[in-house]
Amino acid sequence: MVSKKECLEALSDIENDLCELEEHRKGVAVSCLYNESLDKLNQLINEHFDNQPLKFEQINTGKPVFDNEDHGWIVVAYIDMLRKRIRYIDVDGLCGWIEFEENRFYRKQVEE
Repeated sequence: MVSKKECLEALSDIENDLCELEEHRKGVAVSCLYNESLDKLNQLINEHFDNQPLKFEQINTGKPVFDNEDHGWIVVAYIDMLRKRIRYIDVDGLCGWIEFEENRFYRKQVEE
């Protein structure tokens, strides 16, 4: 598996190569035109390696999330936006409601 450090180094190499190519093509030092795309890739790398808790707005119907408190992996079946709660299906096929709590739901399993 590739580490976060290796991904960030590869992204930095790409950024340097693109900017050097751009400077060479224009014949003068210019700012890199790819900053927005490189920023997005950097954000994706950080999201992949840093398992930050999900905000309520980041939880989507039909997607699995890790419930760090009680249920482990669940699939979000329905989101009650008004009451800020989630209808879920767990790995045993059982359904229920969970009130949204900060620092409880994650994209990846939380390692203790």
